[in-house]
Amino acid sequence: MKGTLSGTDVKSRHFAFGCHACDRVCEMIVYDKLWDYLKEHGVSQYRLNLMGLSHATLTRLKRNQPVSTESLDKLCNILDCRIEDIVTHVKNDVQNAQ
Repeated sequence: MKGTLSGTDVKSRHFAFGCHACDRVCEMIVYDKLWDYLKEHGVSQYRLNLMGLSHATLTRLKRNQPVSTESLDKLCNILDCRIEDIVTHVKNDVQNAQ
Protein backbone atom coordinates (compact mmCIF):
# COMPACT_ATOMS: atom_id res chain seq x y z
CA MET A 1 0.00 0.00 0.00
CA LYS A 2 1.40 3.39 -0.98
CA GLY A 3 2.50 5.59 1.90
CA THR A 4 2.86 2.75 4.40
CA LEU A 5 6.21 2.28 6.09
CA SER A 6 7.49 -0.93 7.57
CA GLY A 7 9.86 -0.90 10.54
CA THR A 8 12.74 -1.87 8.25
CA ASP A 9 12.03 1.00 5.82
CA VAL A 10 11.87 3.50 8.63
CA LYS A 11 15.07 2.31 10.30
CA SER A 12 16.96 2.63 7.03
CA ARG A 13 15.63 6.15 6.27
CA HIS A 14 15.27 7.80 9.65
CA PHE A 15 17.07 8.38 12.91
CA ALA A 16 15.53 6.14 15.56
CA PHE A 17 15.49 6.67 19.29
CA GLY A 18 16.36 4.08 21.90
CA CYS A 19 14.32 3.16 24.92
CA HIS A 20 14.71 5.11 28.13
CA ALA A 21 15.96 2.01 29.95
CA CYS A 22 18.23 0.59 27.26
CA ASP A 23 19.93 1.29 23.93
CA ARG A 24 17.51 -0.79 21.85
CA VAL A 25 15.18 0.84 19.34
CA CYS A 26 11.59 0.07 20.31
CA GLU A 27 9.33 2.50 18.53
CA MET A 28 9.35 5.83 16.83
CA ILE A 29 7.23 8.60 15.44
CA VAL A 30 7.76 9.76 11.86
CA TYR A 31 6.42 12.91 10.22
CA ASP A 32 6.55 11.92 6.53
CA LYS A 33 2.80 12.45 6.26
CA LEU A 34 3.26 16.04 7.48
CA TRP A 35 5.45 16.97 4.52
CA ASP A 36 3.01 15.33 2.10
CA TYR A 37 0.13 17.21 3.75
CA LEU A 38 1.95 20.55 3.51
CA LYS A 39 2.72 19.99 -0.16
CA GLU A 40 -0.85 18.94 -0.99
CA HIS A 41 -2.29 21.99 0.78
CA GLY A 42 0.28 24.51 -0.44
CA VAL A 43 1.56 25.38 3.03
CA SER A 44 5.20 26.41 3.33
CA GLN A 45 7.49 25.97 6.31
CA TYR A 46 7.87 29.76 6.29
CA ARG A 47 4.11 30.12 6.78
CA LEU A 48 4.20 27.65 9.69
CA ASN A 49 6.98 29.73 11.23
CA LEU A 50 4.95 32.94 10.79
CA MET A 51 1.99 31.26 12.49
CA GLY A 52 3.98 30.41 15.61
CA LEU A 53 5.83 27.16 14.96
CA SER A 54 9.49 27.72 15.80
CA HIS A 55 12.37 27.02 13.43
CA ALA A 56 13.77 24.60 16.04
CA THR A 57 10.51 22.61 16.08
CA LEU A 58 10.45 22.44 12.28
CA THR A 59 14.02 21.14 12.31
CA ARG A 60 13.10 18.47 14.87
CA LEU A 61 10.13 17.44 12.72
CA LYS A 62 12.35 17.16 9.63
CA ARG A 63 14.70 14.88 11.58
CA ASN A 64 11.85 12.82 13.09
CA GLN A 65 13.03 13.83 16.53
CA PRO A 66 10.70 14.17 19.52
CA VAL A 67 8.55 17.29 19.71
CA SER A 68 6.16 18.33 22.46
CA THR A 69 2.48 17.52 22.36
CA GLU A 70 1.95 21.27 22.63
CA SER A 71 3.82 21.73 19.33
CA LEU A 72 1.81 18.94 17.68
CA ASP A 73 -1.42 20.50 18.95
CA LYS A 74 -0.36 23.90 17.59
CA LEU A 75 0.50 22.31 14.23
CA CYS A 76 -2.88 20.56 14.01
CA ASN A 77 -4.66 23.83 14.84
CA ILE A 78 -2.67 25.76 12.23
CA LEU A 79 -3.34 23.14 9.55
CA ASP A 80 -6.89 22.34 10.72
CA CYS A 81 -6.10 18.63 10.61
CA ARG A 82 -6.08 15.57 12.84
CA ILE A 83 -2.88 14.19 14.35
CA GLU A 84 -3.13 11.03 12.25
CA ASP A 85 -3.04 13.22 9.11
CA ILE A 86 0.54 14.27 9.89
CA VAL A 87 2.06 11.64 12.23
CA THR A 88 2.79 7.93 11.93
CA HIS A 89 3.73 5.67 14.81
CA VAL A 90 5.99 2.80 13.76
CA LYS A 91 6.51 -0.02 16.22
CA ASN A 92 9.67 -2.02 15.64
CA ASP A 93 10.23 -5.63 16.63
CA VAL A 94 13.22 -5.73 18.95
CA GLN A 95 15.02 -8.80 20.18
CA ASN A 96 16.32 -8.77 23.72
CA ALA A 97 20.07 -8.22 23.56
CA GLN A 98 21.82 -9.71 26.55
